[in-house]
Amino acid sequence: IAEWVRLYNAEDFQNVMSVFYAQNAIVMPPNAPARRTEEAILGMYQTDAELNIEHVDTSVVEDVRVSGNTAVAWGMDTGTTTPRSGGAPVPYSLKWLMVFERQSDGAWKCLYEIWNDNNIIADRP
Repeated sequence: IAEWVRLYNAEDFQNVMSVFYAQNAIVMPPNAPARRTEEAILGMYQTDAELNIEHVDTSVVEDVRVSGNTAVAWGMDTGTTTPRSGGAPVPYSLKWLMVFERQSDGAWKCLYEIWNDNNIIADRP
């Protein structure tokens, strides 16, 4: 996760793809279709970066469970989004869930990823 944060903050999305994600990874961003190919995931990162400067301040892994060659982790990120068109940085807080798969070389890579905001909506029960 620390390496993902470093690469993400540097906008080094090619290395995010090669270092962090498994070959058949699926990324499920909030309120958007699932990204099912490397090109679609990379395109998501690049499109977001064209519109905003994203910066992850913290990424905290809350729990990891491992079973054989599969691991599930969940955690929380905080950071800021600054529109490239101008404006002040907007803080965010989100929670994420990832499934990792051990690769033949022993590395763990993300196979499935999903996240959403931690914002609390007052009118929800």
